[in-house]
Amino acid sequence: MSLVNYITSLEEFPTTGLAVVDFYADWCGPCKRLAPIFDELSKEHTAIKFYKVNSDEAEELAQKYEVQALPTILFLKEGEVVSMIRGANVQAIKDELIELEKSSETNTSGDSASGQVDDCPCSTNITCGEKCEEKVCNENGCCEK
Repeated sequence: MSLVNYITSLEEFPTTGLAVVDFYADWCGPCKRLAPIFDELSKEHTAIKFYKVNSDEAEELAQKYEVQALPTILFLKEGEVVSMIRGANVQAIKDELIELEKSSETNTSGDSASGQVDDCPCSTNITCGEKCEEKVCNENGCCEK
């Protein structure tokens, strides 16, 4: 039984908890190869809600979340995008799911909505995946530009 839900409108987009959203298209080969893996991952990571969006049928969502390639996987915490992976890189998706789960276990005193973290020792003071477009992170999870 699949634990993946399909989203067709902005009103259905997750706003609470941990979530991962797969933007796909029926004609996309890599999307088709990723589909059964995404389904299995939903069974392994039950603390995270899994969603799929057909970007051809939900163009408003694809535009809002700046989907420029398929598949595009968004990782969300309390409705905020904390990371994005473009392409069917299964290992990167698995790694990001683990990081997302860890992020719910750790509490920081920073403002998570802005990406600012009070105890971040790096000069940018931005956690990777939130506002860091380069996605070059040190061992503390901080963006190094």
